[in-house]
Formats: sequence, structure tokens, C-alpha cells
Amino acid sequence: MAGSASGKSNAKQAAVIGSSRGPRSRARAACLNCRERHSKCDEQRPECLNCRRFGEQCRYEERNVFIMEAYNATLAKDQSIPRTLSRRHTMAGGGVIQRDLVFQDETSSISSEYRVLPNSPPPPTQQFPSPAPLAIRHESVESPIHAPSTEEYIRRHSFSPNTLPLTSPSIASIASPAVSVHQPPPQPITDPTDTFFFRRFVEIIAVWFDLFDREKHFALLLPHIALATPVVMKAALACAARQHSLVTGYPTDRALEYYNAAIHLLLPILASPTLSSDPAILAACLLLGHFEMIGERSSDWQSHLSGSRGLIVSHGWNGSSGGLAQASFWIYARMDTWAAIASGTRIRHPSHLWSPSQMGTGKFGDWANRITYILGKVHEYHVEAREGREDVAKWRELRSELDRWNRSRPIVAEPLSVFTNTADSMTDESGGGQCVFEVSTWYADSAVASAMQMYDTAKIILFCAHPLSNSSSALSPGAGATSRYDLFLTHPSIPHEALRAAQSIADNSIRNDGHIAWVNATVSLFISGRLLQSAAQRKALVKVLENVRSETGWYVKERMEWLVREWGWEGVAWRDMGEGELEELAVRRGESGGVEVALVRMFEGGIAGGEY
Repeated sequence: MAGSASGKSNAKQAAVIGSSRGPRSRARAACLNCRERHSKCDEQRPECLNCRRFGEQCRYEERNVFIMEAYNATLAKDQSIPRTLSRRHTMAGGGVIQRDLVFQDETSSISSEYRVLPNSPPPPTQQFPSPAPLAIRHESVESPIHAPSTEEYIRRHSFSPNTLPLTSPSIASIASPAVSVHQPPPQPITDPTDTFFFRRFVEIIAVWFDLFDREKHFALLLPHIALATPVVMKAALACAARQHSLVTGYPTDRALEYYNAAIHLLLPILASPTLSSDPAILAACLLLGHFEMIGERSSDWQSHLSGSRGLIVSHGWNGSSGGLAQASFWIYARMDTWAAIASGTRIRHPSHLWSPSQMGTGKFGDWANRITYILGKVHEYHVEAREGREDVAKWRELRSELDRWNRSRPIVAEPLSVFTNTADSMTDESGGGQCVFEVSTWYADSAVASAMQMYDTAKIILFCAHPLSNSSSALSPGAGATSRYDLFLTHPSIPHEALRAAQSIADNSIRNDGHIAWVNATVSLFISGRLLQSAAQRKALVKVLENVRSETGWYVKERMEWLVREWGWEGVAWRDMGEGELEELAVRRGESGGVEVALVRMFEGGIAGGEY
């Protein structure tokens, strides 16, 4: 029996990748119903034999595959190119009206970042056990959940001119279909494989997205929206399948299938100001951006972020919009801020447009989102300072705002344990060895730990950009310095405070090792590693990054390799070397300049190296 099952599996795999040893086991142009039944289709149109036999409506789907195209900054800025669409509207009485529609809304630039490629299957991959029977479909983008084609999806709705509302004032002469992207009534999914990945989305990915959201929009609301919104469902399944693949080694075919299907469904929605006004579409774009960001280096996530920003601007969403729109906005803000810090570039959506809640509301979500806003402003100042536009008053204002934020924390954000480690103190239960950081802090909520890591990161960035023109401040009193290195040498409180913040970031990920905090900490941990001086602390940091990679799937390999090079450990078995040996190695290789040199490097070359 086992041999028979194996033979069937091999035959199926050969058919999928197009083996020349025999005929295909399934028609390339099979209808959707036959594919869902795994039945051979005779491909007759408009109705195949099987559908006639079962009395079902025969449905076929396009075979184009959509993928992201690299972000084109020039094209994105050019909003002057009109797009014309000729559409025939059928009146209720049978008359036909021909209209030429000229689209000038900002959403038109979003869809231009996507393109259609000829259908080509990916190379064969090693086969791993599937959580449920898996039928890989390279030649189409459908899955066992029925996702209607673009034409079928649009055809299901009425386009009566009497129900067409006007859009924004700037394009008031344009009529758009008055339809919702939701397709009631939502039906539960029934396919075991899709259920497996959908559950992973709800229990893992959505929890990460709801980091600072106490109402849990992505974990509690979005799954129900996904049942009625195919593009959201496909994006959610793609994220879950991608993360599962990175953690377990499971083949990426299923994840790519979901991803391609989501892009296929997203295109007509992005081209419509009415359809794209649903916050669920912004959520889908963020999920697709996460799909790219969590894996190996790819520029495609930049297009998703730019597209998300286009939706935010076009529909006026911000940090106070309420509901799913507000929740999605703050997720975008975190992604945009971390991407800008990691790449050393400006934030796409300037912080003055964010509209956060006032400080001191007592609500955890407001407090936590506020540190995202402050971190964004600190990074913006750092970019300006690198361009030679330092501002003493602005620097002091940001420093004061950070202090006020830290003092305004709600009761649930207070630590439950803070203790100082000694040479013979307790062992570190998460690592099995002695504690290597002077102070350890434990919080009841991983989201609090994540917010505090953003706070420490903001402090480090602000210290790096400390003004030279007048060093007189609450942190470093004294006369102006002639160079940044001279500033850090003559005002040791700056590198001292920066090092404490770096140690706090690293220890925070050890003491508060929840995945929800880890996935928001990869850039913070890299910044921390650039300042740490102790070989033991550096090793502890690498272990945290390795745990992040193995348990969450987040790609951190290049960051770890960068740190090893910057520490002067490259090319040696540093894991087996003692602290004294590694410090001597760093001295011989000229990589022992201390925190002062590290701060200068981070200011001149970018906080996180300037590449992402």
C-alpha cells in the first residue's frame, strides 16, 4: 500500500512539473469545478460534460499570473498622466450609454506597480509532508477556496447608472460602481489545507500585526472579513504559508499560489477609488508587504509599502481614523518607520500627517502607538542632521518628548521585575548560562517590551545625532565640539547612555522572549549589536537573532553576518573562542574603537548600515 501511495505521489509531481515521460494527469484549461473535484475536465465551453452531469454552472478562470514590479519612484510621482476607460452601461429599460471615463485619482499610480507575466511554473522543489492533501497548481492561481475571476467578480454586481455615486470632488465627473468588496454571506472554508494555514494566520500572523491593538482587529475582525473578501483571504493564507515554509522548510509552492491569487484579485480593486476605499484592502496590501519582508532580501516589499501609502493618502486614513483603518494605519506606520531606519532613507509618509492621540490618555494602545510616532520623528531629525541641518531646539524637544512618554506609561506597562545582575547571580533560564547584562527587566506583556525597545532605539538614534553647534543640553552640558568623535569623547554621558540603551534592547529580547515582540525587534537588535562591546553580550545577541530566525522565520542572516564582520570576528570559529580571545582579535583587526567610534559610524553610514 505504501509503495502504491508513493507511486501516485511521484506521478502527480511529474505531471505538475511537466515531465516528458507521460501525459499530464489533468487538463491545463480545466474548469474551476473540475479542479475543485480533482476530476478530469473535457474543457468544453461554455459548459463541460462534468458540469452538465452535476447540474453546476461551469466556470473558467484566466491563467495570467500577477507579480510585484519594483517600485518606480519617477512613475509614482507623476500624477499627471490621465487614464481613459470606455465603458458601456446598460440602463434598466435596456438602453446603452457609452461613457469615456478619465481616472486621475491617486490610486491609479498604485496599480501601475503591478504587471502581468507570461505563465511559467517555478522550478521543482524538494517535497515535504503536507499538513493536508496538497494539489499544487502552477498553471493557474486558484485554490480549493473558490476565488472568482476578475470578470466573474465584477459581473456579480449591478452597474446601474442610477446607483453610481460620485467620487472625490477632484474627479466628481467620474462615476464608479457602488459595490462593496465584500461578498455576503460569508461561508466557512472547508478545505483542510486552507484551514491549516488560515488557523496559522489567526493564531500567529494576526497576533503579530495586533502588537499594540487591544481590540485585535487582525485576529478577531479581519478573519471574518476574509471569509467574504477573496483578496484578503488569499493575502492572509499567503502570509501564513510563507511563515510556515520559512520555519519548517515546507515547499513555497502553496505560498506563491496564494500570493499570485491575491495580486490577481487586487489589481481591479486598486484601479477603483470606490473599491479601494475599504480598509480591508489596505490590510491586504500590508499582508502582502509582510509576505515579502519576512523572507530573504527582496525589493518587492517597497512596492507594497508605497502602494499602501498611496491608499492612505488617497482615502485620508490616519492614526485617529478609528476601526480597521486606524489599526491598519499604525501597522503601516511601524513598517514604514523600521524600513526607513534600516535603509537610512526618509519615511514615506511624513510623521506630521499621522494624527496620533494626545499623550496621557491612559490607554495602552495610544501610549504604544505614540512611541512609533516619536521614533518616526527622531529618525526624520536624524536624516536632517546627516544632511547638515541640525537643530538644537528640535533635538531638545525630541529628547523631552521621549522622557514625557516614558513617564506617562499606563499601569499595565509598568515592569513586574527589575534587578541588577552580579557575577555570581542566577542563571538565565532562557539561555542556560549566566546573565551577561547588568540590568534585567521583565514585563507581563510582550507588547510593552516591544514598545520599550522602540523607546531605547529612539534614544540611540537621538544620541547619534546630538548637535555639534552647541552641546549644551540636559544630557551633555559644555561647549560646542569640533567633530562628532570629539563630542562623544568630551561628553562621555552620551556614549554611556547609548550603550545602556543598547544593552536594554538586547536583554529585553532575552527576558521577554515572546514572538510578538521578536518580530518587531529585528532592526532594534541589529542597532544594539553595533554598540555592544562585551564579547559575551555580543554572543548573547547573536543567539537571540538565531532564535528569532528559527522560531518566527524572520530573515536575519545578513544582519548577523554584518555584525560579525563589524566586530572583527569574520573567518574564525568565534563561537568556540573565549571573551578575552575575541577582544584581542578585535584589537588586532582594528575593530576595538569603542562606543564612540560605533556612534560615529552609525551617524555617517546610517543607523542600520544603510541597506535593507
